Amino acid sequence: MRVIDKIGSELHRTISRVRSRLRFELDREEQGLARLETARASAAEGSEGAGLPLLTKDDLSRLQRVRRVANALESSIMRLDQLRLLFCDL
Repeated sequence: MRVIDKIGSELHRTISRVRSRLRFELDREEQGLARLETARASAAEGSEGAGLPLLTKDDLSRLQRVRRVANALESSIMRLDQLRLLFCDL
């Protein structure tokens, strides 16, 4: 196996692992994301939800963390995919 082929294979495996990590992070915060969608729907309808806040400060901080992690992982996937395409074209 050529070195370039080995690098392409390693990049493909790395992309797969990063995608798995992204799915894990999103699944872990699935409940918070569902609450966010409920909050958005309530805001669109103009209802207050009986005066109770739908998202707590803790919910917001976890969602911000998920957003940061998801953005970083998605950026990594794009960069790795560009590298993989470069090595596969050689």
